[in-house]
Amino acid sequence: MISQCLKARYFPRSNFLKASAGYCPSYTWRSILQARVDVIKKAGIWRVRDGRLVNVWEDNWLPYQNGHKIWSPKPPNSDIMFVSDLIHHDIRCWNAPLVNEIFLPFEAQQILQLPISFSQLQDEFVWGASRSATFSMKSSYHFLKARREAEGSHSSMQDNNHQVWKKLWKIKSIPRHIHFSWRILHEKLPVKYDLFKNGISSDPLCVLCGQHNETISHLFMECHWSKQIWFCFLFRCGI
Repeated sequence: MISQCLKARYFPRSNFLKASAGYCPSYTWRSILQARVDVIKKAGIWRVRDGRLVNVWEDNWLPYQNGHKIWSPKPPNSDIMFVSDLIHHDIRCWNAPLVNEIFLPFEAQQILQLPISFSQLQDEFVWGASRSATFSMKSSYHFLKARREAEGSHSSMQDNNHQVWKKLWKIKSIPRHIHFSWRILHEKLPVKYDLFKNGISSDPLCVLCGQHNETISHLFMECHWSKQIWFCFLFRCGI
């Protein structure tokens, strides 16, 4: 019911992958569009059937390629746009000379190994982060986790962070203070700048000084009001 309402409201004559934000979109729809950019379009992949919907240079369609996109540069003045332009539709096979001419050898080999449907079925966009090709919250979580690990931190840094968390949870303090500190270190507080980026707030400026974006680091360390509070605290403690 919800999906039917969203389709009727935001993309009645299009599909989800091409849908725009539209006029005055709801927070739910903006969140779904953000997930489409960060998750679905990056982990999704086109299953080539007739090739008429798959853009050769922009879409994900190579199943064994990192990122699933074509790495070969587009030849100048080339009119090849869709995968269907690479197929002999009368005999239902790849145009091998054309593929070998346009693409790098390792990509041409991958393309020529892709099966082509004899039943003229339409191309299908599927979830590429699971063997079943079916989207689930579990598979999307593992995809985002793997991507963050690939982009980011080294094992030594992770070990250091683990030690920090262990020490944090052993502090003798009120539980809500420990939990609050944990949220600060993990950047999980709903500060105004993060809310602004997600379309929830129209004002990203600091609630204390009103001069800089309210990020976690600014709110607790960089704002001149915060610096005064830290100074008074250290002075009172005799540090």
